[in-house]
Amino acid sequence: LVQGFIAIAFIIIIGRLAQFQILEGHKHAASIKSNLMSNLPDIPRGEIVDRNEKVLALDLTRYMLEYNPVQCDENRDQLVAKLQEIVNLKNPQLLYRKSSQTLAHNLSKEQANKIRKLNSKLLYVRKVRTRFYPQGKHASHIIGYVDTYSKARQGMESKYEKLLHDDPEQKLELSIDSRVQVFAEKALEQRLNETGSSRGTVIVMSVKTGEIVAWAVSP
Repeated sequence: LVQGFIAIAFIIIIGRLAQFQILEGHKHAASIKSNLMSNLPDIPRGEIVDRNEKVLALDLTRYMLEYNPVQCDENRDQLVAKLQEIVNLKNPQLLYRKSSQTLAHNLSKEQANKIRKLNSKLLYVRKVRTRFYPQGKHASHIIGYVDTYSKARQGMESKYEKLLHDDPEQKLELSIDSRVQVFAEKALEQRLNETGSSRGTVIVMSVKTGEIVAWAVSP
């Protein structure tokens, strides 16, 4: 009796799967594709600038090189040699493995085009959008950052996530002056070294408006 119920349950499940995948497959495929497309992080973010319009954060189009382990008669030794002329592979041995691997990040369009001209079935160049911070680590605790999954983390990136995404042409202008910020960070580091202190803060404000012109912290 139990085996009979189990068999009936499996028949029902198989029937429902057939209904979803065969009879109604086209309808569900379109819906799934629509959801996936809407979740792709390919929407450019607006720029973040300081009070003098100096860019603190912007989107850049870069490329990622991936290894596709397919069966083919390509000479991997020659392929590695050609690739090394285009990009510095940290671990060329990845091209000899049987599983998919990411070979290089943050490639330029020129590098991507050269790799595509190799016409290798083992290589796949993927276009990605990355967040770039021209000022490096300066004011990083204020700006925050965007992770590899295009998720805003901390700082102004997270605080004004909706604004930066809703209108890519819209710039988020901060009251920070990059020149004063760099000076404040260097002065703080120097003072910490002189006193042997483990932490410190420097805040530069406008006495007229209360705007924060620079804010340095350590660590």
